[in-house]
Amino acid sequence: MVRKLIKNQNSPLLKLTPLFVLIVTTLIVAPLGYILLRSISVSNRQNLLRSESKVLRLEKAERGSQALEETSRDDPSPASTESKTQPTQTLKGHSSWIYAFAISPQSPILASASYDETIKLWNLDTGSLIKTIQAHGDAVASLAISPDGQTLASGSWDNRVKLWDLATGQLKSTLKGHTDDVKFVAFGPDGQTLVSGSYDGTVVIWDMSTGKKIRTFNQKAPIISGAISPDGQTLAIGSNNGQIKLWQLVTGKEIQTLKGHSRTIWAVAFSPDGQTLASGSQDRTIKIWDSSTGKELHTLKGHSKAVFCLTFSPDGRFLATGGYDQTIQLWQVENSQLWQTFKGHKKAIWCLQFSPDGQILVSASADKTIKLWSISL
Repeated sequence: MVRKLIKNQNSPLLKLTPLFVLIVTTLIVAPLGYILLRSISVSNRQNLLRSESKVLRLEKAERGSQALEETSRDDPSPASTESKTQPTQTLKGHSSWIYAFAISPQSPILASASYDETIKLWNLDTGSLIKTIQAHGDAVASLAISPDGQTLASGSWDNRVKLWDLATGQLKSTLKGHTDDVKFVAFGPDGQTLVSGSYDGTVVIWDMSTGKKIRTFNQKAPIISGAISPDGQTLAIGSNNGQIKLWQLVTGKEIQTLKGHSRTIWAVAFSPDGQTLASGSQDRTIKIWDSSTGKELHTLKGHSKAVFCLTFSPDGRFLATGGYDQTIQLWQVENSQLWQTFKGHKKAIWCLQFSPDGQILVSASADKTIKLWSISL
């Protein structure tokens, strides 16, 4: 047949052959290509969606959600509370946002965690950089130092918890138990357990001597923040649904749910005596709760945008708060009054903590800096 077509140059079928070949190619090859591309797409879809989700969460945290921007006030803090105090030191070294830091209770060492996937160790007395640790395969979102000052725990967007020797910066072990970003890590007061909470809605309690799971319980809502009471008995968990759940740490039993915020709970912290719990939210408010009854005691309003972090002074008399409005506000706990407002960061403030002696307040920001403020309480 082919030979006949070649010999017969005027054959109508031969004239149609290029079109015929194109049609056949399209009908056969195109579906095969589609199947191949779809196979590749399916195999990579979860990773792609996960990456996009993280980028969106990152951008959303920096800019704030549309609803937050629409309802945010741009009015400054009351002039009477604005302090002229400038930071005594500014630590620079990270190449991206600083999400978290932890101060050693036993030495003048501060560990900071960043979206640049590193952990940096600093000398608080001199402000000098001691070491940079290439820590995780994604943003490092949470840090905690053990009560004896020997172990540093880090949680990351790579879903892992890692334990480090604080003195040497060497990796001791990697704990795998979550399927999404690890949003907080916290040591129990005796240092024998570590608690980690994840965006996957789970809380894992780890045995520090073996690195094994002691218990896992499910919050059934993405976890954003967490804190352990000073006596080690209660765990407070903040979620993106505006609720705070209190759990018995030993049994994993839910005690009660605190309702009052209307949006994401970015931060929770127990007072040093454990009697009250403070929470900061994207709804721009801070709430003080009775930790035993769950009763809302006070609502503090001063920030013009989301409240991302808060911490009690060691004596419990003051509460420091920070957030998207780039200010640090210092509140008197007894009368719920705003005492001082500090300005210095150029982007959102993600983390706050007092030094063990209460003389220095440390802040970390999306502007890639850590600032030390001398506080006279």
